[in-house]
Amino acid sequence: MTEPFKMNTTPRQNVRSLQVVFAALTGGVVVLSLTGTLVLAINGPLWQVDDRGHANLLLAAAGIISVVGVLGARSYYARTMELGAQTFYLLSDKLNQYRAAMIIYMALCEGPALFSVVIFLLTGNFIALVFIAISITGMCLKMPTRKRIIKELSLDWRDQQEI
Repeated sequence: MTEPFKMNTTPRQNVRSLQVVFAALTGGVVVLSLTGTLVLAINGPLWQVDDRGHANLLLAAAGIISVVGVLGARSYYARTMELGAQTFYLLSDKLNQYRAAMIIYMALCEGPALFSVVIFLLTGNFIALVFIAISITGMCLKMPTRKRIIKELSLDWRDQQEI
């Protein structure tokens, strides 16, 4: 029989890995947006259409999806952190719960940002960059710093020393 794989990482390593995931997700959206801007400047919009009604409809959808995505992410994150603060887990359990909440939060913000990048490439309308910025701002508001993790998980002094 084989044993399940166990990762023996320290809380400090867990926090560092979460920071790397945050940087990768946020940086990916930023790089894709900048690349899209460059492609748009060189080639123009990918969708050449005379009727701007469809393009405006897609742009409105991108705006709605961005706002709903960020608000939904914040709501989910708040509920999850409230539950985590009320329970008494080991530090590793709290960090795992925090990691799961953070990844779902980032996904709920990143999805609308990527959708807005596609709309930006299709239509060439720079208003889509505002929706991308809304999503990136939502992601940056929950950047996993040591101080934020300590505050949101209500860690005692022993746990703080381990992070």
